[in-house]
Amino acid sequence: MIDTIAGLVIVLNSTYFFIFASPLIGIPVALATQALLAANFLYIYLQKKQLLILLRKKIVIGWVITLGVWPLLTSLYSASASPRNIGLALYFCSLFLLALIYTTVNGWRKFHALILWSVVLSAIGLILSLIFPETFTAAGLASGARSYYRGRAFGFFMQPNRAAANIAFLCIIWLSGSQFSNIFKVFTKVLLWMLLILVTASRGGLVTSIAAILLIFLDFSLYKWNGKKYLYVIGKTKKKISEWQRKSFLNFKKNIFIYLLFLACSVLVFQHLSPNLFGDIEIREFESVISRTTDFFALDSLDEVQSIDSAQVRLRAQKQFIHRIYEHPLIGRGLGSSVHDVEKGVLFLSSHNAYLSALYDYGVLYLIVYIYTCIYLYRTSQKSKLQYYLGNRIILQFLLCAAVTSFFNNQVHDSRAYFAILGGLTSLALNPEILYVKSNQRHG
Repeated sequence: MIDTIAGLVIVLNSTYFFIFASPLIGIPVALATQALLAANFLYIYLQKKQLLILLRKKIVIGWVITLGVWPLLTSLYSASASPRNIGLALYFCSLFLLALIYTTVNGWRKFHALILWSVVLSAIGLILSLIFPETFTAAGLASGARSYYRGRAFGFFMQPNRAAANIAFLCIIWLSGSQFSNIFKVFTKVLLWMLLILVTASRGGLVTSIAAILLIFLDFSLYKWNGKKYLYVIGKTKKKISEWQRKSFLNFKKNIFIYLLFLACSVLVFQHLSPNLFGDIEIREFESVISRTTDFFALDSLDEVQSIDSAQVRLRAQKQFIHRIYEHPLIGRGLGSSVHDVEKGVLFLSSHNAYLSALYDYGVLYLIVYIYTCIYLYRTSQKSKLQYYLGNRIILQFLLCAAVTSFFNNQVHDSRAYFAILGGLTSLALNPEILYVKSNQRHG
C-alpha cells in the first residue's frame, strides 16, 4: 500500500498534475504541496532501514548534501530565506530519496512504468492546453501562472519552457529505460518525443532533445548486449535475447542514419503542414548555440530593454547576474536570493540559466561540488556495467539533457521530474540488477 502511494507521488510530481487538479477539487496548491511533502517523509520513515543501507553509498551522500544540506545551510546567511524556500529545499531532497528508495525496493520496471504513465499524462495535458487553454484558468489563478502563451502548449507544467524540459527528462527514461527490442517502437517514441517538444515552441527544449536523441542513437550504434556475460543470469532471473532481437538490433545499427534523416524530414513536414500551430512564435528561427555563446561575451552595458527580442533581453539579464555574482563568488547570496531579487526589482529579469542561478544563490564552490557529483554518478554507472545491461548510457543521456537544458532554463533545479528521475537513476546506477528483480528478491 505504501509503495502504491509512493508511486502515485512520483507520477503527480513528474507531471505537475496536482497543480491542475487541486483547484478543481477545492484544495489550495500550497496545501497539496504540503501533503506531498508529508507523503515523502512518511515513506522515507517507513523505509528507514533501506535508507540507512543506501546512505552508505558515497553517491547518495553526495546528492543529499548537494540537494538538501547545502541549500539549507545557505539559508543561515541569506537575506531572503523564507519558510517557502526552506520547505522547497526539503521537498526536492525528500522527493529524490523517495524515488531512490522506491526504485531500489520495487525494481526498475515499476519505476519505468510510472514514467510511462507520466509521459502519457503529460501528453494529454499538452494537447489540452493547446486546444482548450481556458481549461487551465483555475490552475493559473491558484499557482500564479499564466494560462495562455500565444498558441504554445504548456500542459500541467503551466509554462512552455518548463514543460519542454520536463518532457525531455521523462522521454529519456521512456525511450532508453528499457532494453532495445523493436526499431519501429524506438523510432515511434523518438518521433512522438519531438512532436511533444515542438508544440511547446521551446527553442531550448528542442536543442536539448536533439542533443539527447543523437546520443541515444549513438549508444545504440556503439553498444550491443552481451547475452552470455550480462543478460543470461542476473540475480535469480534468467534473461536471454532472442535471435529476432539480435537481427533487429543489427539492422538498426546498419540503417541508423537513414532513420535520423527520416526523423528530420518528418519534423520539417510537420512544421510545414502546421504553420499556425505556434501562433506568432517563429520556432524555425532558432539561434545557434555558438552565436548565443559569442553574443553572451560580447554584450555592452545594460541599456533599455524595449524593442529587443527575448534572446537579447535574456543575455542582458545574464550579464547583470554575472556582475552581481562577482560580489559574492564563493558562497553566493544564500537560498532563494535570485528569485527574491527579481521580484524586488534588483534584477530586472531571471537568468534563464540554471548555472547562473546556482552561482548567484550558492556560489562557485557549490557548483563545483554539484558537477563533481554528476560525474561521480556517471562513473558509478560505468563501474556497475549499466551500459551493458541496458545497451545504452542512460545516465549520460539524462545528465547531458540536464546540462544543456540548464543553459536555456533556470528552472531545472526546481523541476520535480528532475529530482524524481535522478533518484530512480541513482538506484539503477548502484544496482543494475533491479532491471529484472526487486530488492527483496536479491537479498531474500
